[in-house]
Parts: sequence; C-alpha cells; structure tokens
Amino acid sequence: MKINMMKLKVRDLVQGYSEDDATSKVVAWGGNLDVRPEYQREYVYDDQKRDSVINTVLHGFPLNIMYFVDRGEDAEGARYEVLDGQQRIISICRFKTVSAISVKLPAPTGGYNIVNFPNLFDEQQDAFLDYELQVYICEGTEQEKIEWFEVINIAGEKLEKQEIRNAVLHSAWLTDAKSAFSRRNGAVNKKYGKYFAGDVIRQKYLETAFRWHADAEGIQGKDI
Repeated sequence: MKINMMKLKVRDLVQGYSEDDATSKVVAWGGNLDVRPEYQREYVYDDQKRDSVINTVLHGFPLNIMYFVDRGEDAEGARYEVLDGQQRIISICRFKTVSAISVKLPAPTGGYNIVNFPNLFDEQQDAFLDYELQVYICEGTEQEKIEWFEVINIAGEKLEKQEIRNAVLHSAWLTDAKSAFSRRNGAVNKKYGKYFAGDVIRQKYLETAFRWHADAEGIQGKDI
C-alpha cells in the first residue's frame, strides 16, 4: 500500500458536512470525503470521548493520525473515504455544525465549562478552524485496504466480530441490512429491540439476525 502524508485544516474538513439519516451516509470536505463507507461502523463515541477530541483540538494538542483512501472519482463524486478517523471527524464536525451540541471542558480555574461552538470567543473559533489534522492518504488494492483497516483499529475502539465481517464483506446489500438492523432510531430497534441483546450500533442486532437465519437454514461454522 502506498501512503503519503497531508495536513487538512478543520475549516476545510467541515465544509459541506452532512449526515443522511435515511442512508447513514456522512460526507465532509466539500463532498470530497466519504466519512462512513460501507465497511465503517456507526458513531460509537460517548460524550467523554467526544469532549476529549474537542478539548484536544481547542488547545492545539496533537490528535492521532487519520487515514484516508484515495479512490479517485466515483459515481457519488467523493474522491476519498475514511479508513480510520471517522469517530474523531464526526465529533469535530458536529461540534462545529450542530449548535445544540455542547461539550464539557476543563476550566483553567478548576471544574468544567460547558461550551458550544457559537459561544466561543472569536480567537477560539479561529484556533479551532485553523487546527491542522495529520492525514495519511493511502492507495492500494481492496484487500490491502481491508487488512489495513483491521490493523489500525486494534489500538482503538475494539472491533466487534460483525464489524470485522462488515469490513470484509461490504456491499450495497450490507448497507441496506445495516440501515435496518444497526440504527437506534430504526424500525427494528423500536419494534423488536426488547428481543435483542447488546448494542444495536455495534452490529449486535445484525449479528443475531444472521445467526437466527443460519440456524433456520442449518448452517454451522465456528464464525457463525
């Protein structure tokens, strides 16, 4: 896999940021970045982790390197997709674009301040927007991309088995399945959530549905 480094300012990243609830599609960087390609999990950061990301950016501290894949022009127009960094990107973009989102940050005099982007001082907003993300742009085969996705996630939020399967077997069909079984506001969770165990956005419902179907079809295996 070929890897080159670039710097991306937050003000460029947040341009054109949008989340499509119907498809779970997330784009940023003026539509050039597919933040949540098919193999990526949903947003799983809790408030504490989100606030830590925002605190890091506001204070100019180093944030872990992100990885984007250069996939060239495609039918959707996005040139890059996020291989690693989705959780941090969404945290940053939501803080900038959703005024209702407030974060809890340590105060210099002790305790905490609750802030959102609109009520920051002008110099704080500029510092936030001028923060430079360290990004590695990767080029390689589909197999190399998936293998690297699993490797770089070892040290982060642990991947569940179904999340790894999603990375290996991603497809348009899987995207539809995830939209039904992997969303908190989805019909499956609202109607049948009491029959499932685990976290819906960590693919536990989807994994259970596959297991039930495999049992019905008499399919057995160590990874079922």
